[in-house]
Amino acid sequence: MAVFSWILLITAALYGALSAYGGFAGLKDKETSLYGNVLMILGGAIILIAAVPEVLEKYQLILLISGLIIIHAAAVLNGIKLYGKITVKHHVFRLFLSAIIILLYFIK
Repeated sequence: MAVFSWILLITAALYGALSAYGGFAGLKDKETSLYGNVLMILGGAIILIAAVPEVLEKYQLILLISGLIIIHAAAVLNGIKLYGKITVKHHVFRLFLSAIIILLYFIK
């Protein structure tokens, strides 16, 4: 397996796991959106599935993009519930991480 494949798998797995963990942690917090937290868990789980080497490789790009979109939607819901608005810097950073993951997919 090429170096970029490993970097992709590790980066995606970390991002998916941390997102899912954040969703689970948010379930205890009444200030965040229930739907946002459930979506965060779902998006993280989808990315974790996509990060498994040699599993569903045919659908890896679709899974990655789907998981990333779901995580972004969850972050929007939670941001609106918590702050009443979207935090632009937060979403630019998430978009940057998502772009890196997708770029790694294409250069692996």
